[in-house]
Amino acid sequence: MGNEVKDVNPKEKMWLVRSSSRLMGPYSLEEIVELLTYNQVSFVDEIRRPKSRWNFIRDYPYLTETVKNNRDKLNLNNTKTSPLSIITSTFTRTENIDSLTATPVPEPIKVDFDEIKDIEPLKEIPFAFNPKATKAPVSQQSAAAARSYGLLNDQKVKEEIRQQQQKLKRNVLVVAAIVFVSFLGFKLFQRMKDSEKNRQRVEKIGQFYNLKLYNKSFQLFREMSSIVDIPKETQDLIAPARITIGKEISELRGPLQVASDSVNPKKRSEVFNLIGLSYQIEGDNIKAQDSFRKALIQDPINEVANINWGIQNYKVNSKLILSNSSRTNLSDYYRNFTNVRYENYENSGYFSFVRGLYLLDFKDMFREDLNLVKKDIFDARTKSAFLRSELALLNISLSRLDNTLNDSSYVDFIELIPRQSMNFAKNPALDWSLVEWSQLDEVCDRVYNKSQLLMPKLFRAFCALESGQFGLVDKLLDEAHLLSVGSNHYDLLQLHVAYAKGQKILLESILKKADLSNFAATHYYRGQNCLANRQIDCAREAFSTLGEKYPEWGYLAALGLFQIDRVQYSRNVFEGLKKEPLFVPLIEARASLENPE
Repeated sequence: MGNEVKDVNPKEKMWLVRSSSRLMGPYSLEEIVELLTYNQVSFVDEIRRPKSRWNFIRDYPYLTETVKNNRDKLNLNNTKTSPLSIITSTFTRTENIDSLTATPVPEPIKVDFDEIKDIEPLKEIPFAFNPKATKAPVSQQSAAAARSYGLLNDQKVKEEIRQQQQKLKRNVLVVAAIVFVSFLGFKLFQRMKDSEKNRQRVEKIGQFYNLKLYNKSFQLFREMSSIVDIPKETQDLIAPARITIGKEISELRGPLQVASDSVNPKKRSEVFNLIGLSYQIEGDNIKAQDSFRKALIQDPINEVANINWGIQNYKVNSKLILSNSSRTNLSDYYRNFTNVRYENYENSGYFSFVRGLYLLDFKDMFREDLNLVKKDIFDARTKSAFLRSELALLNISLSRLDNTLNDSSYVDFIELIPRQSMNFAKNPALDWSLVEWSQLDEVCDRVYNKSQLLMPKLFRAFCALESGQFGLVDKLLDEAHLLSVGSNHYDLLQLHVAYAKGQKILLESILKKADLSNFAATHYYRGQNCLANRQIDCAREAFSTLGEKYPEWGYLAALGLFQIDRVQYSRNVFEGLKKEPLFVPLIEARASLENPE
């Protein structure tokens, strides 16, 4: 072991000293010898250098011999003074002791224990039991390591480590608890927020339906029904939309049958109407008629039940060759239908439209009603733009029956703005199939009858434009081109087509023609085109002119001005709704004003 320290630089501070209660160093070998010489440390204390184990100082012969020599020299110096007496001897010893104590003891320096590397592990020697074998010499280093394992200092370190670990565990548990509670709180807050948001959206289902935004209401219902439970009153409210838009017939018919036992006659009438409508969608005419009849027994002035009842009977009889008994039954149906007071009906125009269809198909049975029905149709057209093109078509058809048809009838039709009916709210409790232009195209063909005159061709082209048959429109306009000399209605129809197709360049070119300024459609198309090009002053002028010169198109003018400036022209939206309460863009504008999002 002496060789272990002899080869080390005695002045290099690399040795640590561990006593029973403290750790000191690093020291050089010279400083350790000095500490031992003056009893600042003991031979039973331990030392180590980097990458070595702790060993007792006494296990280093070099150190013990050096200390012994130093102490011998000190004792020799003490004995050179001859003591004359006990007092003198005492004095001399005291003096020497003072001189020893006066010698400066090296002070320990601060140690960065994080830089001290771990002790290299001892080699593991496998155990082999052999009693006859000679005992192998025990390594002093191993013995020293074993003797130093259970020192008080190690136990304190272990206790401190254990306490730190417990403290760390407590801190981790506290942090985990805080995170968990925060997470639960966030989830609860998010759930409450989502719940409130869903509640508001469910309320919007009823709000949209009451605003007559039926399609939007149904789409929101379908979306929310997969997320939350919809209240029964909301489900009952939008039941007509679920039948006609969603075709949810099998899901609703059973509950409707149960609800038909309601004690309220008006409510029962509404339920029977929905049941009849579900049968009508499925094509079961007999059950549909029976349900509509029950609805009218409960409430004779039920608007939707009366119209549906009239439509159902028309569909059943229009394609038949009627016997005398069937003609009598049909006449009774028609008289009961027309005797209903409908002046305050929201869909009075549709009521008049159905009456007009009866006259077209059964003219020989109800010819005396021809002038009365034409008057009803005219009144309905002047009161509202809803179904205006459809009613104008019936007026032309009925005028053809009584031989009063002329070019002015065609002119009145062509000067309308096509494809307007699709922008109106259609009550889903009604069967609207009769006003579809795919059905009315047959009526247009009968009126047109392949005429070679200009106005009938333009009339037929307008019908084709309503049903989206752009190929037929182009064909008819080509045929009418040679006949169109001096006719601004030909240019007007081209203007209709250019706007419907979105042909911007052609639209702007036709709008420059001065002879089209007398048509309401020209001002409407110009306003929309200026608005698309962000020409605000141009759009404001066009829509203002439209509203002033053509009051029947005032609802379009109001909506156009609202698109220019929501704040300045918000009042126009409500004024427009008074004239056209079923025009969907106006309803949506009102909804955005009352509940902006």
